[in-house]
Amino acid sequence: MTIVQSKLKKGKLTLGAAGASKLNASCQATNVTISTTYNETGDPIEVLCGDQDTASTTATRSLKVTAIQDFDDADGLMRYLRTHELESVPFTWQASPTSEVASGTVQCRLGDWGGDVGVRLTTELELPITGPIVWAPPPPPPVLTATSAETSPPAGDRRSMTVTYDNSGTGNGVKIKWKASGSFETFTAASGTAVHVYTSTDDGSVVVTVQDVVDASRTKDLAAVTIPYA
Repeated sequence: MTIVQSKLKKGKLTLGAAGASKLNASCQATNVTISTTYNETGDPIEVLCGDQDTASTTATRSLKVTAIQDFDDADGLMRYLRTHELESVPFTWQASPTSEVASGTVQCRLGDWGGDVGVRLTTELELPITGPIVWAPPPPPPVLTATSAETSPPAGDRRSMTVTYDNSGTGNGVKIKWKASGSFETFTAASGTAVHVYTSTDDGSVVVTVQDVVDASRTKDLAAVTIPYA
């Protein structure tokens, strides 16, 4: 039997229901833990025949998060928790791309706000999990296929690249990034097709990358394919 070392890396943490109110806190969190406490109520009871009725045991869980403070961000984690303080909201957490996805409901609570001047600040959060946790298998990676076809160029060496992807497993917004030209096509549906025409004098291929979009400055590569010229 070999040693398995799991690490929290390239995971995902969200709060809120799907839609505009859903918050992706993945790039703020430095530590995420689902903590369990077992509580025994009553005392064991022994009856005449020698059998024993054990104490009742219940489990309470919480989502513990250490996060970089982002109080300057109107759409950030700290403002979200303050706006929804003591409300119960859905959450999802995936420790890594190949790990299970935990989902349930947590109660929003604030952690420390502020601290020392001129240093990076963190806040410690402990959000009670209200109800059961559902564990689901990791979503499949997106399927990316690409073809190239030469068009009738009005000027220069222009090519038309058609890219399709199926991201129905994750349901995230996906950005098609054309690395050769630096332009972008963006989709929010589960699947889509992008066509890009560009001018090139390179070796006859272009690398196309599908990225999961956090915001304009934070993306994560999901899949890539190299397209040769037709």
